[in-house]
Parts: sequence; C-alpha cells; structure tokens
Amino acid sequence: MALQPGIYSPKCPSCGGTIIYSPDSKHLTCEYCGFSEDLPSEKDQIVETKLDLQKNQYEEFDLDKTTEKLLQCSSCGAQFSIFHEQLKVNCPFCNSEKIHEEAVLQKLIKPVGIIPFYLGKREAEKKFGIWLGQGWFHPAGLKNAATLDHLQGIYIPFWTFDFQANAEWCGEAGYEYTSYQTVFVNGKMQSQPVTKIRWEYRSGILNHFFDDVLVAASDRIDSRYREKVSGYKLSEMLNFDKRYLLGWQAEVYNQDIQTSYPLAEEMVYEQVRHMCAAQLGGNVQRNLSVQTNLSKQTFKHIYLPLWLSSYNYNGKIYHVLINGQTGKVIGDKPLSWLKISLLVFSFLLIIFVIWWLKESGIVRL
Repeated sequence: MALQPGIYSPKCPSCGGTIIYSPDSKHLTCEYCGFSEDLPSEKDQIVETKLDLQKNQYEEFDLDKTTEKLLQCSSCGAQFSIFHEQLKVNCPFCNSEKIHEEAVLQKLIKPVGIIPFYLGKREAEKKFGIWLGQGWFHPAGLKNAATLDHLQGIYIPFWTFDFQANAEWCGEAGYEYTSYQTVFVNGKMQSQPVTKIRWEYRSGILNHFFDDVLVAASDRIDSRYREKVSGYKLSEMLNFDKRYLLGWQAEVYNQDIQTSYPLAEEMVYEQVRHMCAAQLGGNVQRNLSVQTNLSKQTFKHIYLPLWLSSYNYNGKIYHVLINGQTGKVIGDKPLSWLKISLLVFSFLLIIFVIWWLKESGIVRL
C-alpha cells in the first residue's frame, strides 16, 4: 500500500509505524517494517511571484492540525513545526527543552520549493570530523578532544529574489607606467625608475539579470554565517512537498519580505558596482559613479536543509553549521596560540638573521 499523492501523514500505510524521509535512500522509509516509497521530483510548481511591497501577498498557512504542531522555544523564541509522533523535542537552535505549543499562525507566504536533505546524520558527523582536523593554526588534539553535541537537522526558510538591473556608470581608469628621473645619490647622479599613472575618463551601460539572490528568512542563524551558509545548488530544488519534512523539523520564518528585500537589494547594488568597475578597467580607478535602476522584482519562499550543532573544547562552546545538501561545514575553531607564537618567532628570527648577515658584510642585498 502506497501513500496517495499529496497525503501528508507520519503513519506507515503498511504497519502503522513512524514513517520518515531518509537522506540515505532519498525515499520515505518506515523505521519498523522497511516500507519504502519514492517521492516526486517535479519542479513545475517552483514559480516566481511578482514583488509588490505595497500589497498584502500573504496566504493562509497550511498547517495540518491532525498531524502537525507549531512549537515555540521559551528560551530563544524560535518557532518550528513538528509531528505529534515526535514526543521529545529540543530546540534545534539552543537545545532548550522549554518548548510549548503555539497558536497556529494565520497568514504566511507558502513555500514553493525545497531542497531535501542529501546528507544523513552519519555523513554530517563525518564531514564535521574532517573539517575539525583541517588547519595548521588549531590545537593538534582538537579532533580527538572535541565533543559534538545535539546535532540536529532542520529545514531553514529562505527567500529568493530576482532583479533586472540597468546601470549607467562613469569614472576614470588609471594605467600605471614607468618613467625615469635623474637624482643625486651619495653625491652622484643616478637614474631611478618612477611609477606614474595615466588617467582616462570612461563611461558605459550595464544590463544584467540577477536570478535567485538568496536571503535567509531566519534571524536564528548567526549573522557571521548567514552569507557563508548560502552555498546551495538551487538547480536541484524540487516542488515543495511536506512529505520531505516527515521526521524533520522546519523553522517558521521570522524575517518577512519587507525585512529581507532590502538586504537582497543591497547585495545587488554591491554586485552591480563591482561589475561596472570591471568594465571600467585600469590598474587603479577613481571617481567611479554608478546609477542603478532595478525592475521586474520577483520572489519565492523555499526551504533548505541545514545541520546545526555545537561542540565543547576545553570547557568552551563552539557553534557549527553543516549544509545538508553539499556537506560544507561552517563554524568556529579554537586557535593554538603556541603555534601562532612559534610562527611569529620564526618570522622574526629570519628577519634578524637577514639583518645580521647584511650588517656583517657576509651578504649584500
């Protein structure tokens, strides 16, 4: 017996046990009887919505009260949805057990796309171990001494924005060249090279379409990691299907369109300026002026997979994020001040030796 398309239930149709989405098999799987079923992989519902910040573009929040709960953490305030089958729940962000049921939200923009978890828990732990052992400036025993704590997979809400950018730019491109001038050195006339710059005024037009500028719709992700965590392959996105959430938690967004759109706009303006600077050319530049007009703005709401965790090293907590699609690890690692001190000492020693050899006349530079 298979699940009917569109039916959203955590119960196995074969034995009544708990059914989850498994990243390892990429199927719906029963933990008890081995039931397995493919999920659809269509992309035809991933559509853009025209952006109009002046109008109400919200829809009814589609929460199935018979199987799904909306929870809120009393410690950090995060909101996320789970299933009744999940009896013990810790907050995926702060690991607090102070979780209470929340009233169903009235209006939210519905997600249209999702990238399912490709990385299971064991693979995430393996990626973490490899990442922990990388880097020379960290303690030698870090990989063996660090203790990974409450690794949890959660779907994070994101916005994507599209823009048509049309820009007019002007500025001066500088080209360095070398000329020679005669100067007195120790009472003698010598010719020395001098670097000069030839400036050329230029102007131009840039037309560029920005597709899927990604902005996290959650403020639970540390701002230091928010841009780094966006390295997803959005071409692998599928139609949003709640069955991909079976066995997983999904955060409800707390950064709406009005809050998130200016961040995307700022990213686009910055990229446009870099592109105009590339068109201007030159070894150096000055007085670059860019006038940018944005149009045809659209957006969509999507869910992306992320593993959240922290680890303890010498009594200090360090936070880690693992991309649930690509396995990329982002986080903090302690520094080995002994190794850094040795490097600085070695550098200073080399400088001293070079100076001593020069002063002694052994080496002439």
